Amino acid sequence: METNINVDLLDIPSHLDTPVAAILANNEPGFEGVIHLFFNNESLKDWIEKEQTQHPNVRFAYVMDTLGAATAYALKNKALGLSIHSFPGTSFDVKLDDLEPISELLTTYSVMNSVRHGSRTIAEVTALLRTATVFFIGRLPAEGTPIEPRDTVRGLSTITRLRNGEKHEAVAAYLTLKKARQVAQTDVPISQCTIEKLAAAWEFSLPIFIEPNADYGVEIVVEK
Repeated sequence: METNINVDLLDIPSHLDTPVAAILANNEPGFEGVIHLFFNNESLKDWIEKEQTQHPNVRFAYVMDTLGAATAYALKNKALGLSIHSFPGTSFDVKLDDLEPISELLTTYSVMNSVRHGSRTIAEVTALLRTATVFFIGRLPAEGTPIEPRDTVRGLSTITRLRNGEKHEAVAAYLTLKKARQVAQTDVPISQCTIEKLAAAWEFSLPIFIEPNADYGVEIVVEK
């Protein structure tokens, strides 16, 4: 398999939660290690009909998932690559090596998504996300600046949250620079660092809400 499209044009990070039908690899010639993803029923039906004409003894089964989860699965299981079908008769092929630049983002998405599906607790996710890289609106305190002791976060974009009947501020963080810039909507600084470094800039346990506008968004608190 060879990649036949500029992967940046697919903009997978902006469509992590887009639903897709996925047909996993089987043992038929030409399919080994390839995961086929379909964005609509028309392209799925068209592809199955054509393949069953050529391979009448093969029965294709598909699962519904998200683009982010299916792509993360491909990386984790070392698939040969993805064949992405957006319209009947049209496909974009992406070999596994060309997905490596977004592998960390996909891993982070998968960890966050596991909370929604109940396969991990917030405590487990918090531990796994400590080294994840995020983008946030504003800047961390300069090196050498005393750690802010009060329960406040200056210079960063926050959102008001409710926990146990009480309001608190959480730092809004995003998986991509593009998403952070869209939310900021003004020419304000966007910073990047790990969750662990972001939390270490304050004396108190800092609530961080990763992707607050997404269904897979999670709020974590990195304890001191």
